[in-house]
Amino acid sequence: MEDIPEEIKKEMENLEKTAKEEIEKTKKVMSAKELVLSPLLQSAPKGVAENIKLLKDIELDVSIEIGKTKMFLSDIAKLGIGSVVQLDKLAGDPVDIYVNNQLIAKGEIVVFDDNFSVRIIEFIKPEE
Repeated sequence: MEDIPEEIKKEMENLEKTAKEEIEKTKKVMSAKELVLSPLLQSAPKGVAENIKLLKDIELDVSIEIGKTKMFLSDIAKLGIGSVVQLDKLAGDPVDIYVNNQLIAKGEIVVFDDNFSVRIIEFIKPEE
């Protein structure tokens, strides 16, 4: 690789980094699918459980609100690149986990490899 131009090396490094990020995103989507389906599979009768497995490849929207704040319009207008907005939650604080706008679990904010993450504490039983 010594005779490869520096700009090509950098582009290869960027592509490798992007590929790794995409793999991590895919893992997170897969984890969310398991998060939703596992409780269903455990409690479902055998025939129903097999049908639920057919749904594993459906992509779902997962959202977790990590905090809120109130700001005056004049303060919002001053925001720019590098601005910091302080939220009302800290690491360890409880959060709600939603899948397709449906509350499915409770968790707590943790920091993992410099990223905010959520540790699941409990699943919410669906209302009948």
